[in-house]
Amino acid sequence: MSRWKHVVVGDVAEGILHAAFQLDQQNATLGEVRNFRDDLSIGRIDSLMEGYDDRFAWFSRITAGTEFGEEIKDWLSPSLEEAYGKILTFDPQDHIVIWHSGIVSEQITLWYLVSRLAGHELWEVEVLPGAIGACTPQELLEALKTIRRIANERQEQYRKSWAALLLSQSVVRIWENKRIRSVEETYYDQQLMDASSSVYQSAARVVGRVMGTTNQIVSDTFLDYRLRRLIQKGRLEAKGELTALRFYEVRKRVRPVL
Repeated sequence: MSRWKHVVVGDVAEGILHAAFQLDQQNATLGEVRNFRDDLSIGRIDSLMEGYDDRFAWFSRITAGTEFGEEIKDWLSPSLEEAYGKILTFDPQDHIVIWHSGIVSEQITLWYLVSRLAGHELWEVEVLPGAIGACTPQELLEALKTIRRIANERQEQYRKSWAALLLSQSVVRIWENKRIRSVEETYYDQQLMDASSSVYQSAARVVGRVMGTTNQIVSDTFLDYRLRRLIQKGRLEAKGELTALRFYEVRKRVRPVL
């Protein structure tokens, strides 16, 4: 059995890397692909080295009262348990390869994994310029040619970057000027307002417009939460059930807030 273990973030990246390995079964670094299914660009991370309970509580809070919030009880806890347990459990002899690109979730995951897996043999593949999920299998094979062991000095740099992130209790992190920056939870609110109009339109359309125009990668779950917060604050009006994006419509408030 190969001792090479390749860690990627997300289902799309996992599928493309599997397809890449199918194209080159003689590759010396061929091995198991492990999918770390968590997006560290949002949510609590300040206590992550001790466990993921704070992350679970945060996701439960922002989805409370929604269809997703009801489902979360059944699958999120087991999903996080697998992500932070089985997926990140390695033998001492394993060669652990962390795949990353210039998107915020993959950069943060890189820093976290290097910090958590101190003492293991760590390698990295940097995919440039875009996200791994936007690459073809052939492009990932080309990127694999750049595989390198993470030197101790570089590991220390990643650990310092991770430690600096933990000093902030921000729950939103963005990629800006080739750096990760912690921002306020309200960071996307104005973009959601700009995507809305004085005429009712589907909440899903508003969220989709922001996801398609922002220079960040952000989940629809988080944007749905911020849209509902704007409604609660009276900055937007809504009709329908706020239990899922497809069930309600929003517009900019046409009556003054008293």
